[in-house]
Amino acid sequence: MRLVRTVFLTALLGSVWIFSEPASAQGLIQGRSLGMANAFTSIARGVYAPGWNPANLALDGNPGFDFNLVGVGIRVGNSTLSKHFYDLYNGKTLNEKDKSDILNRVPDNGLRFLMDTQLQALGVAYKSFAFTVSGFAGTNIAIDKDYLDIVLHGIDMNRKYSLGDNQGGSLSYSKIAFSAAHRFSVPFVDFVAVGVNAGYLVGIGVAEIRQMQAEFYNSYDGYADGKLLARYALLGRGFSLDLGVATVYKNWNVGLAVSNMLGSIKWTGERKAHWESFRTLVNLNVFSVSQTSDGDSIVQRDSSDYTPPPFSTRLPVEMRIGASRTWRSFLFAVDYHQGFANRPGVSPKPYLAVGGEWHGIGFLPLRFGLGLGGYYGISPAMGFGLHAGFFKFDLGWMFRGGLLPSYAKGVSLGMNLNFRF
Repeated sequence: MRLVRTVFLTALLGSVWIFSEPASAQGLIQGRSLGMANAFTSIARGVYAPGWNPANLALDGNPGFDFNLVGVGIRVGNSTLSKHFYDLYNGKTLNEKDKSDILNRVPDNGLRFLMDTQLQALGVAYKSFAFTVSGFAGTNIAIDKDYLDIVLHGIDMNRKYSLGDNQGGSLSYSKIAFSAAHRFSVPFVDFVAVGVNAGYLVGIGVAEIRQMQAEFYNSYDGYADGKLLARYALLGRGFSLDLGVATVYKNWNVGLAVSNMLGSIKWTGERKAHWESFRTLVNLNVFSVSQTSDGDSIVQRDSSDYTPPPFSTRLPVEMRIGASRTWRSFLFAVDYHQGFANRPGVSPKPYLAVGGEWHGIGFLPLRFGLGLGGYYGISPAMGFGLHAGFFKFDLGWMFRGGLLPSYAKGVSLGMNLNFRF
């Protein structure tokens, strides 16, 4: 049975590695926003307003002209692993308590990994209008929890393993967006501003697992079967629409934005799909396997490659509500984010962020923040800027899932360089 177990695990784990080119990504990864734990919906101005709330283009505090030279951000993380976790068990002979603790740290929906990157290649804002060109790429992998159980405990007799929580996909695209905002007077508040981003999406590539399941029963009359459906596409196009509203009330800036209210990419370029299934033809035990002369008599495998019809990828919808106020040299902000999909950068779990920015040293703004909820739970953040006349540089980072870096399960880094007049 050791040979059967080795072949079985190698085949399934190999399938995960080959086809887990993870799912869609969208995120707002910027130096100043990260330093404030992304409590930025009511603060973003100039070229950064379209990514957070396009209505902010009509608020006070916008530069006359804002040019983004470059903006780069990256977010990496996982559901379970941290440096502290690694230090606990590295080099240790694991007992049953250790194994149970490791498994309890893995969510029921599997061990998950993600990476999300963003590049703002060009951004220009003038008065209440903006034009931005950005690139996005994201990955997401989920591996069934039972794989880790098998690695730690081996395969138990008379037990059925259902390995169906494997997921994965990747998405990369560029977005060319035109943004505009307008404000008008209303009773009870200073004014109300509304804004819109109209985006043209250029799809670069997508790959995803549509289905991956396997079942294995270890006994004298054991069996195994499984199936996989994966596909990829190159070149596509689509459109997106983001809406926002903002106001000022008693020195508080308040805003609400919905990203990707409409947004999808239709893939019409090169497309391929792969279907594969397998099932055992004999009972998986030492006697039956030893009596079989070749592998084809043990497993029946069917596979096919074909060109699927054009299909669309829906971008994840997220709502953000934010409020901020300046008191002397201190800026305070709070945000609430609610995603409507489980994607990198967007989570259906509510996210609350509190952030601050201190301007006591004019050219060196210092930032800090704390996020709660969302994909990771607790997320401390910090950052700073270097502002010299029209030259603006901002750097921020946020640790995901732990107050201390050694306990964090991920990290986000963002940097922006722009000229404001």
